[in-house]
Amino acid sequence: MLKTSKGIVLRERTSGENDKFIDFLSQDYGLMEVKVRGAKKAGSKSNAATQLFSYTKLCITKNRTPYYVLNSAEPCDTNYGIRLNVEKLALASYFSELIRYTVLPEQPCEPVEKLLGRALFFLGRNTRPNELIRCVFELRLACEIGLLPALAACSECCCFESDCTYFDYQKGNLLCLDCAKELGIHYEPRIMARLNKTLLHAVRFIALSEPEKIFNFRTSDHCQKQLSVITEQYLITQLGRTFPTLEYYKNLVRSSP
Repeated sequence: MLKTSKGIVLRERTSGENDKFIDFLSQDYGLMEVKVRGAKKAGSKSNAATQLFSYTKLCITKNRTPYYVLNSAEPCDTNYGIRLNVEKLALASYFSELIRYTVLPEQPCEPVEKLLGRALFFLGRNTRPNELIRCVFELRLACEIGLLPALAACSECCCFESDCTYFDYQKGNLLCLDCAKELGIHYEPRIMARLNKTLLHAVRFIALSEPEKIFNFRTSDHCQKQLSVITEQYLITQLGRTFPTLEYYKNLVRSSP
């Protein structure tokens, strides 16, 4: 059966002397494994169109094999700028690992594909800080795969906003300071975040805004650092694990001048 769809190349793996496999996140069909024949041959058009993190239109077919086979490919955006910077490449690899872990094969996931497409677009063009892109991607991905936290109000008294609000990473809900005191709950950084109004607004904006707007905000460096901790900790708490590509990216950031 012949299928045509646009999507993003998440990973490449060599197969034999001339072929390769790619993991392809399709708008229409979800996560797919595709064999690209002759990709390693000199002047191969299919290799140029199926490079890592490229946004590409593929025509593929599947017979009796467990994977698809590429018929033709047309690049829409190679996201070339990402491959020129090791930090950006590491961050994009982290996004790829997250998606390959959380998205089921061949299950439609258009919101996730669009989220990754926007993240790679801004990452490759230096129009947003890397850490801001990471925060937005982590929290919004959690929301899109069914891990949307309850951010409307305090889970006990329904207070919409207070000077200090606790965000529970495991339960995914909010608790105002007054209710926390009444319940005898003390702040513990490993299991909850302490949100001031600025951080609360940022978390709500990422989780609840329209997809086209979620990257359209700015914050101070101090707030950005706090937000990075919050989105990372929420995601890895909900998923129950961390990721090697994340640790590699963070090591690069720490070692950069």
